[in-house]
Amino acid sequence: MLMKAEALIMRHMGANDSDNQEAIALINQIRTRTNIEPREYSDGMEFNTLLGYVAYERIMELAGEGKVWYDLLRMGRYKDPSGQVNFKKDFFIDYVTDYNTTATESWIRSVLSDEDAWYLPVFASEISANPQLVQNRYYQ
Repeated sequence: MLMKAEALIMRHMGANDSDNQEAIALINQIRTRTNIEPREYSDGMEFNTLLGYVAYERIMELAGEGKVWYDLLRMGRYKDPSGQVNFKKDFFIDYVTDYNTTATESWIRSVLSDEDAWYLPVFASEISANPQLVQNRYYQ
């Protein structure tokens, strides 16, 4: 349901009110099931707010399933053709720094600004076994 809500919002970059209403209705089905107050929708609601609702619900709903990191990575890789939304900053780096309690915000921002740091290194044994593999540039 949350993936569909995300897709509806992304389809027209938040510019289609009927898609946005349907996305909020999906989010509210989940919120109602968990006895949380529903989100209000108004025509012309900002794209970042709408997508932020989806990201927040995915964080809360899937917290123990190890999916949040991959959701944030996916959102951080989106590209806005108009250049008005900085997905890397707004939906990846800002979310990681908001929910991280183990490292300083400045360190997290400096590391995550390099997209090669988003992925783990390739094990040396894997590179030895397959010469076609190369080490992630961040770890070289």
